[in-house]
Order: sequence, then structure tokens, then C-alpha cells
Amino acid sequence: MTQVTQRELSEHLIETLNRLAAGGDPVLVDDIAVIMSASEYRLLRELEDRLDLAAMAEAKAESEGSLPYEEARKESRTTDTHRLTPIEPSKAQALDLKR
Repeated sequence: MTQVTQRELSEHLIETLNRLAAGGDPVLVDDIAVIMSASEYRLLRELEDRLDLAAMAEAKAESEGSLPYEEARKESRTTDTHRLTPIEPSKAQALDLKR
């Protein structure tokens, strides 16, 4: 990757763009930005999209058989016969529970 300063880029912008159009390496400008050809950018975006799709497929596979939150919440309300009840302070002390 070619590295240039902002000043060098401004002085040689046309030449830099022509090199990129001819298949030249991307140009790093003062660790601020990278200038690359449109075809390289499209390839980079395609790779990023494929990685996103793979991550989505993996997340979907991991969630197979699980219920969406709202369904699970409704189901727990209809089947839950046990409700939490507060512990009396004396019992909490006996169990050494802190609030």
C-alpha cells in the first residue's frame, strides 16, 4: 500500500487516481483515509456482505428451537404456578443473604 501525505495527495491527485484506475495499490493518506479503486471497494463490500450473511445464518442456526421473547413470556405467565415470595428478614439473616 502506498502512503502519502495530504499535501502530496493534493499535489498529485490526478496521477494518484490514474494509477488506481490502472489497477494500482490503494493509497493510505496520513493514517486518515484509504483511497482505492472502485472495483476493490466493490469486492470489499461483497466480502463484508458475505461475512454478515454467514454471521446471520450462524445466529439463526443457534436459535433454532428457541422461542421469541414475547412468546416465552406469555407461556411462562400461563404455566407458572410458582411465584417468588419475599423472604422474612429473620430467615434472610439465617441464610446469610444480603439485600
